[in-house]
Amino acid sequence: MNKSDITQRLNKLHNFKVYTFNSKHKMPSGAVGFPDHVLLNQNGTIIFIEVKLGKDELSEKQIELQNICIDIMLKNNKFFYILLTDVNCDEIIDNLEKIR
Repeated sequence: MNKSDITQRLNKLHNFKVYTFNSKHKMPSGAVGFPDHVLLNQNGTIIFIEVKLGKDELSEKQIELQNICIDIMLKNNKFFYILLTDVNCDEIIDNLEKIR
C-alpha cells in the first residue's frame, strides 16, 4: 500500500471529512511538519494522521508536532494523533470506519 492508496481509503470514510496535505510538491514554510491528513466529524472528533511507509522517518518538525498532539490528546478525548505505518495501516483505517 502506498500513500495514494491510503488517501483513497481515507476519502471513502463516510463518517469523516478528510483533508489531505501530503503532496509531491514542497510544502509552504508555515506548513512544514503538518500531518498528511486531518479528519473531522460531526461529533467534534479531530484526528491528525501522519503516514510513514517503508524507511520513511519523522522529521524534526513532525516530531515537535507529534509531541504537542500527544499533550493535547491527554487532555481531550476527542483529539487524536495517529502515526500510520505499513504495520498498522489496515487495522487503523478499519477502526476509523467504526467511529461515529
